[in-house]
Amino acid sequence: MTSLESLYLSFSENITGSIPRAITKLINLESLSLYRYQMHAAIPDCLYELKHLKSLTLQDCMLTGPIPAARLGGLSSLEELDLSWNQLSGNIPAARLGGLSSLEELDLSWNQLSGNIPAALGGLSSLRDLSLRGNQLNGTIPTTLGQLSNLSWLDFSYNSLTGNVSESVFENLKKLRSLDLSSNSLVFDPHSDWAPPFQLFIIKLGSCHLGPRFPLWLRTQKYVLELDLPNTTISGIIPSWFWDLTPQLLQLNLSNNQIFGQLPNPLKMQPQSYIDLSSNHFSGPIPCILNGARVLDLSNNQFSAPIPPNFTSTMQYLEYFCAKGNQINGTIPSCMEGMNSLIALDLSRNNIGGIIPPSLGNCAALEALDLSNNRLSGEIPKSLGHSRRLRTMHLSNNSLLEKIPLSLKKCASLETLDLGYNNFSGHIPAWIPKSFPALRILRLRSNMFTSNIPPQLSNLTSLQLIDVAQNSLSGLIPPSLENLLAMKNEQKINHVLPMEVCDHYITRKTCLCQ
Repeated sequence: MTSLESLYLSFSENITGSIPRAITKLINLESLSLYRYQMHAAIPDCLYELKHLKSLTLQDCMLTGPIPAARLGGLSSLEELDLSWNQLSGNIPAARLGGLSSLEELDLSWNQLSGNIPAALGGLSSLRDLSLRGNQLNGTIPTTLGQLSNLSWLDFSYNSLTGNVSESVFENLKKLRSLDLSSNSLVFDPHSDWAPPFQLFIIKLGSCHLGPRFPLWLRTQKYVLELDLPNTTISGIIPSWFWDLTPQLLQLNLSNNQIFGQLPNPLKMQPQSYIDLSSNHFSGPIPCILNGARVLDLSNNQFSAPIPPNFTSTMQYLEYFCAKGNQINGTIPSCMEGMNSLIALDLSRNNIGGIIPPSLGNCAALEALDLSNNRLSGEIPKSLGHSRRLRTMHLSNNSLLEKIPLSLKKCASLETLDLGYNNFSGHIPAWIPKSFPALRILRLRSNMFTSNIPPQLSNLTSLQLIDVAQNSLSGLIPPSLENLLAMKNEQKINHVLPMEVCDHYITRKTCLCQ
């Protein structure tokens, strides 16, 4: 097959071992993709003999060892090089990479590379995409990168970079469209009159030092779709001109700063947007989101007043809503029927009263519910039994009463049930083990349960925590409880909440069971 120009063996998890040297006979090969070809070895030497190769993808191939500097320069025709998601170590071979003058795309992300970012990368004049994300690189960003006039995508996130980012780095980057320096310790505080030469679609500078003032250069950016500035030492009130940018945003993350003031009402964003304003000092009422949102995190602020009754009217695509740790009062809106996409609802640690609305049971996708530490009263609505996907339910520290409804028996996926510090009465249901076979946490502390501890609880093979203290229980502790062997195991984290956007996907990172 000496005339073959393209060879794709991607997603070949069942093919393992080394690449046969016979591949060097494909003298006209220009494109080679071995994505997820499980090599468990260093980059094969035979690949460096493919002199006409323009595109080489070795993503997620379990490659180890350093990038061989001595051989890399032989691929002088290379335009695309993807070595991401491997276990490559050592320094980036500066001299050899600098000789790949035709290189347009370089992806070394998610490896174990260390050392400084080599200044020689500034000599790759054709480079359009550069990603060194998720390594162990240190030092600062070399100013020579300002020579990459064709650069469109720059991603140095999740490293250990430090120092000041000079404005000269961006001096000639007129074509730059995506900038991600997040999860480093860089300082980026340009002059107040700095006018960037670029127009960015994606800006991610999380954990960089930008504050204390709000970055004025953002006012020049007219086409931003994603803006991530969490934990960036910004304080004060957001300038009014900023809200002129939000109607075009798909993603806004200003979490973990010291921002004050009220949000515009309504807040205009793109439909199905991602909004994270958590851990600031925002106050006033919760605004309506004009076009709805997919993720809305307003937790740990100073929002007050009731949730507006029409809040749910535009939220048919809302998957995650967290407003815990505020000063919200009033009641939970009664019209929840239209929120068919809602996966997680967290309104804990507020001053919300009234009843749990029965319409909440119509949220068919609901997996996590936390209404703890409020002033809720009445019964658990029987309609919650319709939430067949429910895995986590926290209703503790309220004034709920009556018995645990039989309708909850249908919630077979339940892993955490926390009803502590309420006014529930009656017997602890003996049907819990049969109905909730995956239950790991059962907390019924400080209620008015009577009678004995049901011996059937010993059938909860996954149970790791049981708390029935401060009730009116009597009788013997069932000896069969010694069969709860899961308590000997390390506690499993239930990944449900909260969520963050990462590479345009939703990933779940923490749980409500804390």
